[in-house]
Amino acid sequence: MILRNDDMFRILYSNTAALIRQKNARRPMITALSAAAFLILLLSPRIIPAPVDSSEIKPLLKGDFAPAVTLISIGNLKEAAVNFNPASSASIKLPALVWFWFISCENCVRDMKFMGQLHKKYASELSLIAVNVDAPEERGTVKNFIENNRIASYQNYFDKITQTPFSRAYEASDKFGVTSTPAVFIIDKTGRIAWRAENNINFDELEDYIETVLGER
Repeated sequence: MILRNDDMFRILYSNTAALIRQKNARRPMITALSAAAFLILLLSPRIIPAPVDSSEIKPLLKGDFAPAVTLISIGNLKEAAVNFNPASSASIKLPALVWFWFISCENCVRDMKFMGQLHKKYASELSLIAVNVDAPEERGTVKNFIENNRIASYQNYFDKITQTPFSRAYEASDKFGVTSTPAVFIIDKTGRIAWRAENNINFDELEDYIETVLGER
């Protein structure tokens, strides 16, 4: 998953602030100069790696097995294992629709009402799993958004994010090969990808594939 610019500068600011706090308070001028030099080094193009090329992320294709992933529950923020392999005791058992989204994505917000309609229509036959990919510091806002917009009826999770000084690794998004949101995957009864789409979702086509997958059970 590509790290957005605001994520990078938030990380840089945090690192600089931490350095200032750790310096000797009796040497304020040296502290300020050291912190400034540190920030310049961090901002140098020789230090900051270029954004990850989306071509480096291998997307899952039709026929590929859906990966087992660890997500974060929206409600209690605990880790939850999600497995699509029907042979696993932890499998979700039903065909699934996995939807990746974030709160500032206009298409994602637009698609929410359609996801709600699909869930209402296929709730007993299809697991709808929504995975939010916003940064951890946005989770309170996302949770309120979900509750206020009445989209808490299906399974809502946060992607599990591992942060380093220069990047963020997204557990589910990276395993599924998501390069753009919204991203939708239909997973059949065998745990394989039956259909995928990103960015502009054709919901007529999506529902056709849902009907096909459900008819194969």
